[in-house]
Amino acid sequence: MLIGTLLLLSHQQTALAEPTECHNSFTTSPEGGQDQVFSTPFVSLGLEAPPQPLMPKHGWRTEQELEAVIHALAEDGAVLLEGVVDPSVALSLRTHFYDDLIRHPNMEEAIRELGAANNSEAFYVAERRVGGLRVRRNGARGRFDLKPFDRRDAGVLVQSLGLDSLFEPFLLPPPLRTLLASVVQAPTGWRVKNAGALTTFPHAHTGQWHRDIGDGLFGNESLDLSLPDYYFAALCPLDETTVEQGSELLLGSHTVLAGGLGEAISAGRVRRVIAAAKPGDVLFFSGKVVHRGMPNPTESTRSLVYTVYTAKWFEQGRDASREMYTG
Repeated sequence: MLIGTLLLLSHQQTALAEPTECHNSFTTSPEGGQDQVFSTPFVSLGLEAPPQPLMPKHGWRTEQELEAVIHALAEDGAVLLEGVVDPSVALSLRTHFYDDLIRHPNMEEAIRELGAANNSEAFYVAERRVGGLRVRRNGARGRFDLKPFDRRDAGVLVQSLGLDSLFEPFLLPPPLRTLLASVVQAPTGWRVKNAGALTTFPHAHTGQWHRDIGDGLFGNESLDLSLPDYYFAALCPLDETTVEQGSELLLGSHTVLAGGLGEAISAGRVRRVIAAAKPGDVLFFSGKVVHRGMPNPTESTRSLVYTVYTAKWFEQGRDASREMYTG
């Protein structure tokens, strides 16, 4: 009865505003809808320590390996899977992503304009639309979020460059479809919510600590963390990442309130790790896991592509006849 009531309330809330990765205060997006951004509640955790241990990689090709992955995902909230996508496919997307999109004159102009925005504790500080592609500047300098790229939602620029087709192998590779069937705890099944890319330019700053569910469905952290898992993300690097440049995660934080993270880390119940990965590897994690992107100290632009998966009830505004990525 309780879960049924929660789902009904979540239907009402998601019909009003898309719960994006992070939020607290509201701004108006260019198309007139409400978009949500926030100042992370994790800035006071005192987590500015040296780089952490590397996250172990998991195989997925045997039944035993998949069982180990599912167990690790339940315990830690995140797993790093090795060789999920053919590296040559990732390299092909990388080439077209940089040569055709990032160096496109309209994209270069948008990035210059957005790059001039002041740094902020807000997760996103400014955005532009470029040929139907939503380009957002993170509050940390040099970090950008671009979406959508999947065939359902891609705009004229992405379609004209053929990037929607190049993204297809990253949306639902076989091991992720298997994982989603096991971990999305919803009788309605799951769907691909959206697909995008995160790009960090040379000398980009460290990203903010956050949960991808933001303030969740109800703005009550304890309640939201107690809900059955309904939101997952998969990150696949287009450029190899190292301990200095990867994603940093707090393993086990998917069950711990923000106020208790410091104590949980000290007690070893939550572990800080870096996910260093190669093109074709996939970092798969619950939207409840606290994480951040590391800085880019190099002279090269670095990017990863991401796909967000949710229970079908989470997003009510989609045309069901156009759904093609479901389970």
